[in-house]
Parts: sequence; C-alpha cells; structure tokens
Amino acid sequence: MIYKKYGNTFRMLRNQKQLPLSDFSSIAPSKSTISKFERGETMMGFDKVLASLQIMGVSLEEFEFLLDGFTLDDAQFLMQEIEEAIIEQNNNRLQELYKIAKNSELQYIALTAKAYFSSLDEKEIESITDYFFSLEAWLTSDLWILSFTIRHLDIHDSLHILDKLIADKDSIVRSTTYSYYLVKVICNAALRLIKLGYKDYAKYLLDHIQNSSMINISTHNFMFLQNLYNLTIGCWIFNFQERSEGKNKIEKALRIFEETGNYNLSNYYKQLIQSLLLPRQLHISTKKVSQ
Repeated sequence: MIYKKYGNTFRMLRNQKQLPLSDFSSIAPSKSTISKFERGETMMGFDKVLASLQIMGVSLEEFEFLLDGFTLDDAQFLMQEIEEAIIEQNNNRLQELYKIAKNSELQYIALTAKAYFSSLDEKEIESITDYFFSLEAWLTSDLWILSFTIRHLDIHDSLHILDKLIADKDSIVRSTTYSYYLVKVICNAALRLIKLGYKDYAKYLLDHIQNSSMINISTHNFMFLQNLYNLTIGCWIFNFQERSEGKNKIEKALRIFEETGNYNLSNYYKQLIQSLLLPRQLHISTKKVSQ
C-alpha cells in the first residue's frame, strides 16, 4: 500500500528528531491519527502532512526525496552542478552529470542535463511532458526541471503546462524558494514565446509575476530574479514595442550580472538573447568580461 511508504518515512523522521506523538496534538488531537498514518493504515491530508513536517523542521522537498529513496544531498548536488554546467556551457561536464543522475535513477534530472549537450528524442520528450501533466502538486525540484526543459517541449504542451501551473492557487508549497523557481520558469518560458512571436501570452506571463508580487525583498535571491525579470521585459519591449528602449534594458541587465561577478551568467544570457533576437540584428554592448 502506498500509504505505508509515506507513514514509514514520516515515522523515521519523527524518531530521528526524537519527537513524541504528543508534539503533534495541534495537527491531530488524537494520537491514533498519527499512529495509523505511520502504520500505513490511512493517509493524512496534505495540509496536515505539511504542518507536521514544519514541526519537525523538514521541508517538503526533503520528504519527497526520502520517499523516493534518494538522498537530498545527492539530488540537490546534481541539480546545482547541472545548472552550473549549463551556464558555463560545459558539455563534457553535462555528459558526466547525465550518467551520474541516470545511474542514480534520477530520470528527469538526467534528461535536464542531456537536453543541453544533445537533443531529447521523441520518447524522452513525451516522458517528461507526461510527468509534468501528471503533477498534482509542484515541488521546487519539478520547477527546476521545467525551467531548463520547457524550451525543448512542444509549444502547445508548454502552454497547457504553464496554464495549469499558474492556475494552481492552492499549491501545497508556497515558499520564497518556490517563488524563486517559478519566476525562473516563467522568464525562461517567456523568452521562448518572444522568439516564436507569442506577444500576448509572453506579456501575460510577465504580468503574472508583477500582479502576484512574486519578486519581493523576501524572495530567495531577490536581486537575481529582479534582474532576470528586467532582462526578459527588455526582450519583450525590443521585439514588440520599442527597439531602443528594449536594447537599453537588456544591456543594463547584462551589465548588472557582470558587475556582481556573474560573468558566466551574463555570457549565457547574452548568447541566448542574441540567438532569440538575431532576426532583428541586436548587437549587445557590455563591459569586457574578464575571469
């Protein structure tokens, strides 16, 4: 029974934290409710699971990885290493990380790496698309995968996934870290839509960031997100509104990345944007990058 896996993992964490059942009385007044859940006889609602995890000081991401038999450190390490290799455009490193993730049975993390040193075949694209459509609750790890793979998915599937994601007002995760990854998804999706000429939908996504106050001082990595958002808005303005204003916004955002020491990031987005806006002959002028 699937409940048993949830219950066993929960009990393992509770015992490891040395917390008695009485500590969860605010979540479940009856100790038997927690006991039955731990024995796999019943399932607690997501709200109660989340509240219980908070009492234990365990994130939902940690709980998910433990459920799937992975160690959080390994998965997070791979995600971080893959992201750095993508930004550095280090294909050799990406191939190494792909093999590590695949051998660790981290299927979708592995496909994220592969998407940047090779092309995903139809079966792989179908697999990752089906995975996104199957999600009832989005975790930060899912958003991370989507942010780097969305440009490889069928455009119509991408739009359906984005609609479903944005319409989710009752997600079980609404942390500042969650917002950080969601903004990255939206900006990366908007850049692709700008390239394909989806003016209105790209603006709709970018307006959603503003209207939902997703970028604020409490958001994880606030300055990076604000700059990424400004960079994306600059691309939209350049393509659909006023070239000079858009170019100025793009150049300013890239310079900020450089001035904060993110040279690889600045180069990554500079090349990406030039590939997106090449038909309009955008020539980006920034400081000379030195390592």
